[in-house]
Amino acid sequence: MLAQLLALLPARFTGRIEPRARRQVRIWTKNNATLRTLRYGWARRILFWGSDRPFLFALLLGAVASCVSYCAAIRTWGRLVALPPPALKPDFDVASYTGVPWSVQATLVALVYPIVLSFIALMLQRRANSTAAMRAYVLDCAVIPAGASSVGLLVAMGAEYFAAPYSSHGFLAKYMGAFLTANGCWLFFNLLLTGFFLTRTVGFIQDDEQRHVFTRVAVDIALRSELISSVKQHLFVNSPQTDWNFPAYRGARDAQAPQVLNVAMGRGIPSVSRDLKGSKYLHDVHLHLLAFVARRWHRRAAAAGSPRQNETPTLTFAPRIGAEASGEAVLCTIEHGPPLNRLERALVRSAFVYRSSKNASLSLSTREMLDELASEAESAVEQGRFSVAEDRLREVLNLHKTLLLASVADAEEVAGNAATIGSSAYSWGDSSFDMEWLQPYRDISRLAVNHFDTDARLFRLLSYVPANISNRIPPRPEKLLIDAQIVGKHLAYLLAAWWLRKADETLAASGGAFSGTLPLPSRKVYENAIISFVGHWDAVRVRVDNNPRLSDSDEWLRHASGALVYAVHIENTAELLLKSVSRGDETASTWLFETFLKWWGNRQYELRHREGLVDYRTRNVTIGLASKSWAEAKEVLWDGSSPASLEDGRDALNLSIRRYWESMRLLVALLLVENAGTAPTHDSRELRLSAALVNGDAQDRGGRVEVQPLASIDEFLHSLLRELFSVGTSIGRLDHFVERLRWDEDAPVVTGWSYSWSRSPDGLEFMGQSQAVMLVSLATTAKPQVLRSTRLIERWWNDIEKLEQVARFLRDLRRVVLSKSFNELAPATVVLKSRLALPLRTRTARLGVARALKQLSAVAQRERRLVMDSFGTDADKVHAFGMQVAAVAFDGAALNAPVDGLAFLPGLSLKGFSYRFNYHSKYFVKDFGLGADADFAGQIGKEVRQCVVAWSFAEAVDRLKWKPLNSTALRDDWDASIEQRCALIIAVAKRCAEMRREGEEPIVLVGRSAAGTYLRAERWGSSAWQTEPPESVTIRDGAGGGEFSFVDDSPVFDFDTPNGDCYIVPLDLLHSLTVSGSGANDAMSITWTQAERDRLAFTLSWRSGFQGKEGPGI
Repeated sequence: MLAQLLALLPARFTGRIEPRARRQVRIWTKNNATLRTLRYGWARRILFWGSDRPFLFALLLGAVASCVSYCAAIRTWGRLVALPPPALKPDFDVASYTGVPWSVQATLVALVYPIVLSFIALMLQRRANSTAAMRAYVLDCAVIPAGASSVGLLVAMGAEYFAAPYSSHGFLAKYMGAFLTANGCWLFFNLLLTGFFLTRTVGFIQDDEQRHVFTRVAVDIALRSELISSVKQHLFVNSPQTDWNFPAYRGARDAQAPQVLNVAMGRGIPSVSRDLKGSKYLHDVHLHLLAFVARRWHRRAAAAGSPRQNETPTLTFAPRIGAEASGEAVLCTIEHGPPLNRLERALVRSAFVYRSSKNASLSLSTREMLDELASEAESAVEQGRFSVAEDRLREVLNLHKTLLLASVADAEEVAGNAATIGSSAYSWGDSSFDMEWLQPYRDISRLAVNHFDTDARLFRLLSYVPANISNRIPPRPEKLLIDAQIVGKHLAYLLAAWWLRKADETLAASGGAFSGTLPLPSRKVYENAIISFVGHWDAVRVRVDNNPRLSDSDEWLRHASGALVYAVHIENTAELLLKSVSRGDETASTWLFETFLKWWGNRQYELRHREGLVDYRTRNVTIGLASKSWAEAKEVLWDGSSPASLEDGRDALNLSIRRYWESMRLLVALLLVENAGTAPTHDSRELRLSAALVNGDAQDRGGRVEVQPLASIDEFLHSLLRELFSVGTSIGRLDHFVERLRWDEDAPVVTGWSYSWSRSPDGLEFMGQSQAVMLVSLATTAKPQVLRSTRLIERWWNDIEKLEQVARFLRDLRRVVLSKSFNELAPATVVLKSRLALPLRTRTARLGVARALKQLSAVAQRERRLVMDSFGTDADKVHAFGMQVAAVAFDGAALNAPVDGLAFLPGLSLKGFSYRFNYHSKYFVKDFGLGADADFAGQIGKEVRQCVVAWSFAEAVDRLKWKPLNSTALRDDWDASIEQRCALIIAVAKRCAEMRREGEEPIVLVGRSAAGTYLRAERWGSSAWQTEPPESVTIRDGAGGGEFSFVDDSPVFDFDTPNGDCYIVPLDLLHSLTVSGSGANDAMSITWTQAERDRLAFTLSWRSGFQGKEGPGI
């Protein structure tokens, strides 16, 4: 009963998620042009509703016909005269009159619909899979509501036919007009529905209309239903945090506060369940009811007190939106928390709305529709009908692009396209709609590669998929275009696997070495496939149309998304090249190398930028600019007078794309050298391609090469240093690319021949050997000039930290060049030099490179030293550092027992102490230094705190003339005799007793010496490795107050005593640690002097001491 009452209440009142999800999707897609074009009208939506609920639709039409009959034939409307009843003759045969239309209607229902449906079913049987097509036809032609209406009218006429003989003549004379009106109205609706059904069926026979219907149903019914279902899941799963304001889930072990979850984690005891009859699915949820229950339970769980370790009270609402269930369904579980009361359990049961079966429209999914088209293409390939397979694959691609366009949304929460949200809130990994729509290409790709030697049309079309999508879909969000490149990468992977099989067969047949090129006719077939793939892969272009209605910020985001798409395309191209080289594929290596080398040259006119833009504003522009907002980008591009325009921003993005390609070119050249090995042959593919990358030499005709020079030591070092140390550099992205280069060790290989890299590649900064080989190979003289690199380093004069890093990097690289281990790289250097056509001897080249590196390192050190000497040390920074140290050193709460605090007394004459240490001067340079690191200040402060206590106690020992209780010999005697140990413990107990008799509370302090070990309780006992304690002395373990043992109830503390000796002192003494000053800020002074070239010698000074009364202490 409660569930029925809740269904009558407004959705906002109970928090139903179904209307909220529909409203959200409608807001996202209200301006979508594709959806407006393919959207069904309101009349068709009524028919779709009738397809889902045919019985209710028939009752609705009957009710409408009855209302029309009542208004036209029974009710009088003032001057309007109602339809008069017909005059019936006494011998009028009512049964015969009603039987004629009844029999006609029965014939129509029995023949027309079954025959037409059978014809369509037979027509669709020609397909390999026609389930989705048949459902699309049923929805589009409205056969279900039309048939339900016909059957409903047939039932109504049958009731009239059987009731007519039992009706009186007067009754029939009075109401015959009403019955005729109702039957006529309903029959009119049936004729309309039947005519519409037959018209749509005739149109569906045509192939073009079938594709249009299939696309329209996929976009306006299946996609809309999936989006609503996904939004419902996300709303329900995230409601505890977004709607109910509970803290985010941090794991059962990390959180102790009560937690509320809407995702079952497999734990907890069922608290509320519901018995479901038949198979049902969760359709809707009343969130406000669950919020009421969750808040009440959370308050009770929080009031119950803190749980035990690793036991977090958790309330979980376990059902999943859209999941089918039968029998007993668990609605709520509780783990380590209070139970729900009867009212709360009733509300939970009523909050979940189950339906008996899924709607017909919901049974259609976009993934299934794409899979059905893909299966037709696969079936056609297996039957050798490649033209049909090409047509079906083209339909898959067109439907895929239409779905992406139909998902375009005016909402930032979905980044401009609803296809980026997860298709299910309960799945792991990337389960977005756009990734789901890419799955049908996998099996088609496999068949296309297996049959491309027979017919390459399917392979060529698949190669064009990434470019086709990129040219058609808006660039924002970039995820859609980046994910589309997966199709090309997967196709390249399958093509590589085909090549490996053929190479294995070739090696098995020849029994000799394999050159990396397949024999004829496989070589020609494979080369044609590679050329086709490379041509389509290189055709990827991002189209950004001008839209004057968009703001500069939105327009910037579109161009920035395009830049990110190009960056990923550069990375994928480089990855495909490196993989082809790693497996020894000469054909693929050559053509993919051409693609990579000519990447910018083939796009320089599309991505052109003004020449005057390359100035100080864009000096540090990298691909990271594409990740910034328009406001942040304007700050980067500001010239100090006028703000940057959108045109400036677009040109800067194009410049950043080129620079990223140049950075990737540098990285790929070094990776090829890195994996050429220490003893490469003269025709090493890695070194040949690396040299061609450096020189910008194309391997074949066609295209355009446009590269920045790298073929000299100065140019190479300039590019390397800029990439490693410039502001906003792309080094992080490059290193991430290197980390992704992980080769599958289980991949098939040709027997006896290695296809994997010689070792795992490192990041760009750590590829020292490859950099050294490249530099030595580029040397043309024993005294190379490095003017550009020098100017670059001098440009960093205001960053002393960077200059130090540059100097260290250059010194390390020079050490590699001059090391003995470089001799192992001499063969690779000789081969690379021959490829670069540079005849200088390796030894002379090494010395020349070392000289250049030393010169640049000296430049960096000189610039750093000039800045530090010119600006000097900032006294304020030093003083702030001293205050940081003093705050930690004089923190009384951090003192260890038995010292329980310290006091500040200004003007008190105490003994002075000093603590000296050295530290880098770069942190204290005026206007440039960042100040001392907080962790280092804390570390020095802790060391000073220990010195304050230890040195103050040593001063008290000296001042009060106290003597240690242990002898000097026992101090370092780690294997003392039993008599010596017992004598020590007896002396300690005796002295403690004497101090108690004198009115003092004794404590035992002992340092890290042999005497300290003999006062530990574990050393005394009856075990074989222990010593029996004297009968007059009791020794036991500490009680957790800082002491490690008790001797006759006197605590023994580990303390920094002079020489580690044992002292027994009054407790009051250690309660009187005093520091001269009014507080930590003025209790310590700091001074400094220049110690070394880049280090300062600091001196910390303070006065402190223990000011207890002079008493007996030993």
